[in-house]
Parts: sequence; structure tokens; C-alpha cells
Amino acid sequence: MVMLVGQYSTGKSTFIRYLLGEDFPGIRIGPEPTTDKFSVIMYGHEKGIVPGNALAVDPQMQFRPLTKVCLMGGRF
Repeated sequence: MVMLVGQYSTGKSTFIRYLLGEDFPGIRIGPEPTTDKFSVIMYGHEKGIVPGNALAVDPQMQFRPLTKVCLMGGRF
């Protein structure tokens, strides 16, 4: 697993788009802050979007600790 963290407009989404060779679902790129949630890119046969809160409570995923972020005022 790789995690990209940084201030807005530093190229995180552009980097992911470059690695994938295409846009990914939910991508929004702009000079102002456009991504206020986390994105998980996983292998699969279908493209789609799963809400972050659904990933955080799924016992088969590794994101359960992120529920604490939501309790501290963070958003998915």
C-alpha cells in the first residue's frame, strides 16, 4: 500500500493519474483545493466509487482506524 499526503495543488492526483494511465473515478484537478477526502485505488474488474465511510467500516479493508478521524471532525 502506498499513501500520498501533501498540501493541495502539489500534484498528488496528477501523479496517480500518470501511474494509472487514465483518469480515475471521482478525480477533480484544479488550482484550488478540490480533494477534501481520501481516495483508494484498488485492482478490480469494474471501475467505481465506494464512499470512504463504507471502506472505513468494512472489516475486510485496512481502513478502520480512519473512523477516528471522522470522530475528530474529519470528513470522508
